[in-house]
Amino acid sequence: PLFDNIHNDKIYLIIDGQQRLSVLYHTFKGDSIQNSYRREVDFSNIYFNIEKKPASRFRYTKHPDSDVEIKLSEILSSNWSNRFKSYPQFKRDAIKNCRKKILGYRIPFTFIQTKSQEEIETTFIRINSSGTPLSSADRAIALATSLDLRHNINAVINQLEYGFNKINKLSLIMTIALIWGSNQVGKKGIESVIKHIEQNENEIEQYKEIWLDLKNCNGLAIQYIVKNFNVVNFDFLPSQTMITTLTCFFYYNRTKQPSPNQRDQIKKWFWYTSIASRYSGRGY
Repeated sequence: PLFDNIHNDKIYLIIDGQQRLSVLYHTFKGDSIQNSYRREVDFSNIYFNIEKKPASRFRYTKHPDSDVEIKLSEILSSNWSNRFKSYPQFKRDAIKNCRKKILGYRIPFTFIQTKSQEEIETTFIRINSSGTPLSSADRAIALATSLDLRHNINAVINQLEYGFNKINKLSLIMTIALIWGSNQVGKKGIESVIKHIEQNENEIEQYKEIWLDLKNCNGLAIQYIVKNFNVVNFDFLPSQTMITTLTCFFYYNRTKQPSPNQRDQIKKWFWYTSIASRYSGRGY
């Protein structure tokens, strides 16, 4: 159920560890889901290798070696014993050992009691501040609980050509912050905008309405730079922030191509910022 203090007196949210638990869950079921890039992931294609010293114990494949690779979802099924009763003893022993290790795996839980969604978000960010730190993009995505921001951004990145799918997610999130009137493009400015949108239902609806426009404007910005400045692929781009800036231009220009005067200004802007490294270092 949705997080709701009034209608749902007590619910459990997984603040951290969701990816690991969901992989285990779907492996048990052996089902198929769409990932955040809208690609199908079939968990029934995870196989266990029963050899004594395989190069890889588990493998995701559509073409298994039937002599030594067995579906993990079948090993973990309740009727596993009947499924493999015709197998030789050494294979059954390997299957039984695999099953025992996975089912016996102990997962530690820490329970935190709160009625504040902001506390939940803060806890998530704090947990992920040690080890591999959260990027600014990940922090913004974590705060955007109502926007489906991760799916939106991955959908944009997945369709980009000329190697531009390597673009930083933060460049796209920065565009949202600028469109919403932020005068800061750093972490604080972006998080402030995301929180502002999240706290207002009208703002959430507005975001949903204009997201498709932003997605199209991002594509127009990349096409313009590729065609007009011979940026033949992503590695030739002087700065990713150029895409953010030009996306904003196409958004405010209502997706229309620039006029002759605007083309001249964009040309000056592109070469000035490229040569002067305007978008690098502190305070860009």
